[in-house]
Amino acid sequence: MKASTPLLRIGLIADVQYADQDDMESPEHWRSYRHSLNKLRACIDDFNGEILDFIVNLGDTIDGGYENLAAPMVAFKKSKCLVYHALGNHDLMLDPQHISKVYAALGFESTPYYSFVRAGFRFVVLDINDISAHKPETAQRAQHMMNRVERRGKPYGKPWNGAMDDKQYAWLERELADAAHSNQKVIVFAHHPILPIDWHVPYDVERLQGVVDVSPHIVAYINGHNHQGDYVERNGVHYLTVAGMVDFKDQTAYAVANVYEDRIEIIGVGRQASLTMPFAK
Repeated sequence: MKASTPLLRIGLIADVQYADQDDMESPEHWRSYRHSLNKLRACIDDFNGEILDFIVNLGDTIDGGYENLAAPMVAFKKSKCLVYHALGNHDLMLDPQHISKVYAALGFESTPYYSFVRAGFRFVVLDINDISAHKPETAQRAQHMMNRVERRGKPYGKPWNGAMDDKQYAWLERELADAAHSNQKVIVFAHHPILPIDWHVPYDVERLQGVVDVSPHIVAYINGHNHQGDYVERNGVHYLTVAGMVDFKDQTAYAVANVYEDRIEIIGVGRQASLTMPFAK
């Protein structure tokens, strides 16, 4: 018999991408930057009417500059529960002197990657922008990686993607080993997807996917970045891309994840679909 009471209830938000600028309209997407703030406020009000353990903001809080960060952070501060943030590529598309201020505002104490434990689950938040074209200290390395991806004929050698460095991979390996030792299921959060393979994934997607493939305690990988949203299951791991909030004036997208011992139930709002993700036995 399936349990009826979840161990955890988590709010999920992706790609708020607020900016005080006009909409961007094209056949591929419609980004309604100013309207995104009111959608975020309504989402937080909705979450405050629920009993949630925490919220995860999956990155791209802003677009177009550091000056746009204050308003969404005010909205997040009205949450009745703790908000964890992942770093998105648009969060770095600003004057480099403001990057450290973005890190501070999003609550990154030492690095934008970190972990925490709740109800026997280990939650690992990755920084796929570790190597990024938008950071002066890694821009050249990111360009080399993009060039290599393009030479291989892959679609993801784009400046809006990124990669993890060796230090973060070593940290991730330690986190996964510790979770296995503690018999904890692992849920990974990040801004960029790693499945399906398309033009949104990291430059080092094969390396990161290899780590996930040999880590049986990972049950889900949840991300943003692809505003359309997506879902793939492979080898017992669920890969969920949460739809972007910024898209369209009159539509929103967010979700509540009810986490059980044997499954995650996604309750979608707006453009985000609902689904059930059972854990492999």
